Amino acid sequence: MSEVLTSPKLRYPVVEIGAAASFIQRLQKPTGEIPWSEGGKTDPWDHVESAMGLSVAGYLQEAEHSAERRQLVVRPPGRSS
Repeated sequence: MSEVLTSPKLRYPVVEIGAAASFIQRLQKPTGEIPWSEGGKTDPWDHVESAMGLSVAGYLQEAEHSAERRQLVVRPPGRSS
């Protein structure tokens, strides 16, 4: 098991944002969809969280592409299908 790095002052795990964003970018499908994992399902909550991660890390084109995907699948209020 890998060793968890922590900040000496804060004692929180250190996350390598660039590596995490690169992983998310590799998962992103040509449609802009970002699944949970390779071959995994996609749900709106995690899709948006992944897009935010891409944006924070500077993957702006990929984040914008994911937003295009959300616009395609969002339904008007009161419509379930």
